[in-house]
Amino acid sequence: MWLTVAVVVGAGVVAALQVGKAAIATPMLRADLGASLAQAGWLMAIVAVLGSLGGIPAGALVTAFGDRRVLLGGLLAVVAGAGAGALAPTLPALMASRFVEGLGFLLIAVAGPAVLQRVVPPQRRDIAFALWSCFMPAGMALAMVAGPLFGTWRGLWW
Repeated sequence: MWLTVAVVVGAGVVAALQVGKAAIATPMLRADLGASLAQAGWLMAIVAVLGSLGGIPAGALVTAFGDRRVLLGGLLAVVAGAGAGALAPTLPALMASRFVEGLGFLLIAVAGPAVLQRVVPPQRRDIAFALWSCFMPAGMALAMVAGPLFGTWRGLWW
């Protein structure tokens, strides 16, 4: 059970890292791709827009396909989006890859609690959900701490 909790929380941290990396990469993106501040803002905002518009449909996917499948699909989308972003030759291509990453983040954020609810016994749920509640700040902080260690934004995307 605790291994499952660790995997689910780890998936959340990885997804949150994808959200946070855009903020730390903004100066590098502006220099390399000529992104304006508004465009860099949209790179960060795509995830929030997807969350506000896609939460209910993502929940329906969990019901239709199962929490584990949706969580795995979210991880695959994050990996595909990050890989495509690292290879993106233009800003529009990077925006499209951020959309895919954002979908992955949304799927993980919605499916993670469903997995925990299913696999953790009621007497342990407080601890499991306390750990889950840390996924966003942990992933964002990791992006902020690790981001400067990469020489280019593409390295951070990888």
